[in-house]
Amino acid sequence: MLVKGKTDRLAKLFEAYLDNALILHPKTYGWPGEKSLPIYLRELYAFYRTTLLNTDTLLMVLKAEEQTPATLAKHMQKVREKWAHDIVFVNESVSSLNRKRMIEQKIPFVIPGNQMFLPMLGVDLREHFRKMQVPRLVFSPSTQVLVLDALYHGNESGYTPTESAKRFGYSTMTMTRVFDELEQAGLGEHTVHGKERRLRFPEKGRMLWDVALPFLKSPVKKKTYIESHLGKKSRVKSGLSALAELSNLSHPDVETFAVQLDEWHSIQNSGIQFHANSPGPDLMGIELWAYPPNRFGRKGIADPLSVYLSLRNSDDERIQASLNELIQGMRW
Repeated sequence: MLVKGKTDRLAKLFEAYLDNALILHPKTYGWPGEKSLPIYLRELYAFYRTTLLNTDTLLMVLKAEEQTPATLAKHMQKVREKWAHDIVFVNESVSSLNRKRMIEQKIPFVIPGNQMFLPMLGVDLREHFRKMQVPRLVFSPSTQVLVLDALYHGNESGYTPTESAKRFGYSTMTMTRVFDELEQAGLGEHTVHGKERRLRFPEKGRMLWDVALPFLKSPVKKKTYIESHLGKKSRVKSGLSALAELSNLSHPDVETFAVQLDEWHSIQNSGIQFHANSPGPDLMGIELWAYPPNRFGRKGIADPLSVYLSLRNSDDERIQASLNELIQGMRW
């Protein structure tokens, strides 16, 4: 069961997600009316008030195991006896089957960093988008490397552009742009000591991952297939091959490895035939990554968070279940 601190975290992630995706700037507050609800509802959900496009809205943040859409609809109907406005269900994840059923039943929901369905605001949101044609910020590979470094190694001493350039192998100018991106996204505490900018993340572990996730993207720039007899010893397992090593997912028939740009060009120049989207016998997958796949990986396997980012848009329920297992099993 989610403790109060985690439901508060989900409420804050709701704010950040809608702020980033829709530029709505919502703020969440406790709802005094919660005390008048039946005990079973208070045990299952935490309740928060907010305002979406000048409309009072109540968030039902799940504390316990995922409810069926039919049960959720009944719970919402019970809450409406005490709340006369819109209600939105909020959870950190939802199965693809329940997501489909909630959409069919027009149950509003938000999965921060993943998906939202707000049918009651459909017309207003279209008008809102016409007025607010602001491109969504997605971090550059160098910014993503710094965030991953903070997630894996901590950041107690903070970062500066000069030190980070040496540490990650980028130019100082590139790291300055990294700091600009993070400041634009509202991530981290940014200060200036003398002439040197300094950055530290007050969030740690899972909290940092959750607030950064909407800005992160897959490290995979291209993928192809080549003859598997070329050797695998020096390569880093990625994709489903890595996920199978990091979870209970069955190993795929065709293994996948990640390479950097120089090795990708080396394979291209070797005369080896590329088989674009046709995996088959005696082939292996090769992914071109935007940053070194072995920077955070261990024992020849790409790092879990990058693997998650590379596969999170998959429609396969088995893969989604394994990705959820991967994140839940992280030692933050």
